[in-house]
Amino acid sequence: MVAFLGLIVFPKRDKHIDIRLAGVVKALATMESPTIILMILADMFRALTKCINGEMYFEGCNILLQIWFLEHLYHHDRAPRFTPDWCNYVSSHKERKTKINFPKGIIACEEKLSVITSDEIVWNYYWFPAKDVICMSSGISFLVLIGFRGVQPYAPLRVMRQLTRVQEIPPNDDISRFVIDTPPGFAFDNTDILKIWFESIISELSEMVVEQDKRKVVLGYLSWFRDPTTLGDIPEGSSRKRKDQHIIRQLEKELEKAKTTIARQEVQVQRGRNIQLEL
Repeated sequence: MVAFLGLIVFPKRDKHIDIRLAGVVKALATMESPTIILMILADMFRALTKCINGEMYFEGCNILLQIWFLEHLYHHDRAPRFTPDWCNYVSSHKERKTKINFPKGIIACEEKLSVITSDEIVWNYYWFPAKDVICMSSGISFLVLIGFRGVQPYAPLRVMRQLTRVQEIPPNDDISRFVIDTPPGFAFDNTDILKIWFESIISELSEMVVEQDKRKVVLGYLSWFRDPTTLGDIPEGSSRKRKDQHIIRQLEKELEKAKTTIARQEVQVQRGRNIQLEL
């Protein structure tokens, strides 16, 4: 289990396995109802955010990300097959691949995403039990996930049409204060995070849309999605904010490079002076 999680779910850039996973496996083997889904989500969101901000290495589970991507492009048969494994989407993955021309490779995926329309996307799955979903906390409009490498906020209100709800314009809360990296040996107080979960608000069956296979958004949401500044705000993770963050990081790298160059030149100048003094 340690090897599987280390190689597939929580890979490291240097291809080594983090020994902290032994503690995770021990907890999974001893807890009554263990789950690491929230940890996986936290690490995947963290990795995606870092890639959006310029990182070249996706330090998350590539396989799960690919399956999630492909599932939103595949339209399932409405009538279930009454076979022993009718709901086993792992064993039927090869069969589904033959029914749709999935994009292969980075370039093909980029081309697909650049021209895809809303009608081509499967926003929710008919087999997904979305009768009761946690959508936010009572004090804030988002939740907080504790992952293997850090803490990551998650705002279900931004993806409610994936949960068979009406997609409204989400609140513009600052979630950046809950973006925390936790390197080995790092300790933090999780009291506030536990309080957020204990005060969770559930969206119930009565709030589901009638036609669950149709996406439904309020008037103005698409304008907000294309450009959040049209409504006077810039939500966390918006394209403009990501671009600004990327520019800042580039300037910081250039500044560090300039400092290194200046320091190297100063050393060379000092060596020249010392040689002149000796002569």
